Amino acid sequence: MAEKKATKYPPGITEEMVLQAKQKYGEAGYVKYIDLYDGEGEMLLTVLAVRPKRQIVQEFERSQYDPKTAKEVLVNNCLLSHKDKVKADDVLFEAAFNGISELLPIGRHSFHLPEEFGTLPEGITKSMIDEAVADNRISIRIVKLASGESEKDFVHVLMCAPTRAAISDHQRWRAENPNKARSILLKSALLSHADTVSKNDFLYYTGAAAAIELKPKAAAVVKNL
Repeated sequence: MAEKKATKYPPGITEEMVLQAKQKYGEAGYVKYIDLYDGEGEMLLTVLAVRPKRQIVQEFERSQYDPKTAKEVLVNNCLLSHKDKVKADDVLFEAAFNGISELLPIGRHSFHLPEEFGTLPEGITKSMIDEAVADNRISIRIVKLASGESEKDFVHVLMCAPTRAAISDHQRWRAENPNKARSILLKSALLSHADTVSKNDFLYYTGAAAAIELKPKAAAVVKNL
């Protein structure tokens, strides 16, 4: 009798599960194995998971005022194997959440001075920049926002440092309602493409991250007596 070929799939994960996942979510790196470890470095379990879709990321962000609910959003929607086992064990659940968090599409941004552009990007005009200068806005920048979904999915927007009032409101809401806090800061800092950014969750989150970086930094100068 021929020796049975050893399976290449981790325990609890079948070839059918993997093929179905790839067929449903595509071959572009969306489906992953995640090894789950305890706090002492012992590998406990390998699970199958998928990168969160846009609406799941949005629900996750909306739920962050309640960390337990936010974690459940990611684990429940992205874990493709061992769901009952993971949900029944706090260590496995925490490890699964940490692993799936690494699959979140991360948007990127880069800052540029307006004078770096010979021709201003579409949707940004010299009058917008002049108006920001006239309003005494600081750190006026053209920011390239990339969504993280595709290298081609980006937009150049005009931004500046958020106002002191917006920064204060952001601080007040940050713990209770992170999404509202993020929205306050972005609304204050974004000077163009408001509709484009608001309709794309990843551009929205990336723009908010840029707004946080544009916040004026508190500073001090130490002098000798």
